[in-house]
Amino acid sequence: MNRHERRKNRSKGIEDNKFFSDLAIAIGIHQDKKFRDAEKKYKALLKTHPESYELNRHIGILRQDIGKVEESFDYFVRCIKKNPNGFEAYNNMGTSYVLVKDYQLAVQCFNKSLSISHDYFPAINNLANFYNRQGDGENAFKYAKILEQKDPNSPQTKSTLAKTLILNHKIDQAIKMMENLIKDFPDDEEFQINLANAYREIGEFKKSKKIVDTGFKKSFQKRLDGKPVKNLIQFFSQYASDKKNKVEEDEIDFFIERLNSDQLNIDQKITLSKTFFEYFKNNQKYDKSYEYLEKMNNFCYSLEEYNISRDEVFFKRLGQNITYPKIEFSKADTTPIFICGMPRSGTTLCEQILSAHSNVHGAGELRFMMQLTNLQDIVQPNDKTIDNYFESISNSKNLSNIRGEYLRMLGNLNKTGVKYICDKMPHNFLLIDLIINIFPEAKIIYCKRKAEDNCFSLLTQRFVEGRHHYCYNQKTLANYYLLHERLMNIWLKKYKREIFILDNEELVNNQRNVTLDLLNFCELSWEENCMKFYKSKRQVRTASLEQVRQPINKNSIGAWENYKPFLSKMITELNQV
Repeated sequence: MNRHERRKNRSKGIEDNKFFSDLAIAIGIHQDKKFRDAEKKYKALLKTHPESYELNRHIGILRQDIGKVEESFDYFVRCIKKNPNGFEAYNNMGTSYVLVKDYQLAVQCFNKSLSISHDYFPAINNLANFYNRQGDGENAFKYAKILEQKDPNSPQTKSTLAKTLILNHKIDQAIKMMENLIKDFPDDEEFQINLANAYREIGEFKKSKKIVDTGFKKSFQKRLDGKPVKNLIQFFSQYASDKKNKVEEDEIDFFIERLNSDQLNIDQKITLSKTFFEYFKNNQKYDKSYEYLEKMNNFCYSLEEYNISRDEVFFKRLGQNITYPKIEFSKADTTPIFICGMPRSGTTLCEQILSAHSNVHGAGELRFMMQLTNLQDIVQPNDKTIDNYFESISNSKNLSNIRGEYLRMLGNLNKTGVKYICDKMPHNFLLIDLIINIFPEAKIIYCKRKAEDNCFSLLTQRFVEGRHHYCYNQKTLANYYLLHERLMNIWLKKYKREIFILDNEELVNNQRNVTLDLLNFCELSWEENCMKFYKSKRQVRTASLEQVRQPINKNSIGAWENYKPFLSKMITELNQV
């Protein structure tokens, strides 16, 4: 084909070899995370090929990568208009819906992709990862096993399956798979990060640190040499947050420049902002530290609107007197211990203490009660979700099913035949009224912490999948905390004897006596191991995974006071009558 014919084809938008060659170059630049350069290439191609399916699809992916997710939908819609059977575009659109937190439509798009192409690996993988992030171990494992059936030797299959095994409390098996992946693919940065995170969950911090420290230095040098690096920000985040590491000035300057550029997506900017908050906090530069904490929260808050009025409606209805239908209580082999309260109130520490007992298994944060009561959105539930919840608890058949299914699911986790299993989903505090009525044998522990300490700790966290969106604004955070406090006052007045209050400061100041009271409440004999809970190698998947590997200390009490000049909005709201 001569030059004249190529020009004629371009004017008609014909996708010839030259077009696909140029598109491949643009995609390569995109994959190297040179987003601005990739955008220029894509736009140039779009002028001559505005209807190209693959071009529009990759522009949509680019919009995801740079945080302009809403714009990505237009490009994927164009793809589907061009090719109604475009299973790749449906899968990409599903990812966009995940990013904007519309999970129902996300799942529909992934399933639509699979209905067109049953063996499409990325859609199956996306469903496995989606359910993994949602904490739905059963569905995550289901799709991971489908991946294994389709392509058992794929390293991505093995990686996804390993992450799913971690969620399903099979972390030893997962770590073996991850270690084998590293042996086979020693330079794969994603596999390195995944293994480092798994080691951290079982308290193997030295092993984790070795991977992170080596991985960061290698990755940073590769980046300086102009080579593509996949997980540089994740490596830097863990490296710089470690008090034992010295971060060089050129490294700090590099990442601050990246943070202020338009080359990162919003997720990466959130990660870097939190990293610098931790780094400057560790160096006691609290004004600089707060600057980045505020950046992180502003980025997080911009992802989704938060309207506390929906929570106010739900909390009000929960606090009303509810008459529960009577049900028959079959004897349970396993007794649940519900550990609840606001997130960051000491629930992980409580579970670590109890699970150090020979007759207790700590199962972590279980979403069973939320799933069984149709309460998928525990924060900002819409009217339909609220109505579905109250409908699910309105008749004896439903209540019997909730009880029976919960105990069955709990029993599946009881591999060692202990009497008690801890469910430390903090937001089960919403359901205390229901729990007491259908699990009369259960033990309920309410973890309580000083309001300023609790709220500041929440303000410094970045939660997965936007589950606690109230945390990213001082005023909404304080008001949500007060909503929780008012509801708990109702439960404590109504069920004073059925609820054990575990005050964090009392535990810190008088560990042995408070631990003894806690064990007595749970009808457990004294075991000295409960004082040495930090020696346990059990899996911990929360933000407190490092703290609970240390003896009890006072480091977190009053930590907010270092930032007091910046917290006036939060403090004012907390002090309202």
